[in-house]
Amino acid sequence: MKSSREIYTLTGITRKTLRGYVSLGLLVPEGKNARGGWIFSDEAVVLVHRIRNFQSMGFTLREMSDVLSMSDGQLREALQEKIKELQMQEDQVREKILCAQNALRKLEES
Repeated sequence: MKSSREIYTLTGITRKTLRGYVSLGLLVPEGKNARGGWIFSDEAVVLVHRIRNFQSMGFTLREMSDVLSMSDGQLREALQEKIKELQMQEDQVREKILCAQNALRKLEES
């Protein structure tokens, strides 16, 4: 079992983040210690790392409950969709960069 403090230390998340994960039902405390603090299963550390990993891919916390409960096949599809979404965003960013470069070039020419 891990205390809230151990979860913070082992995962690098803040108290506020942990409270958010609990309020969204992403993490469920196993109970409370003698001082009234939450205690979590050892697997909670792995789960926090999974949540952070999916967040880094662009999944929102609102999507996280579904993502964490997906079968391998469903997760594969979700990741393929996320890749397409990110590639579209990448294309949009490249277009914005080109526009900014063109604007800068015009300014430098005048």
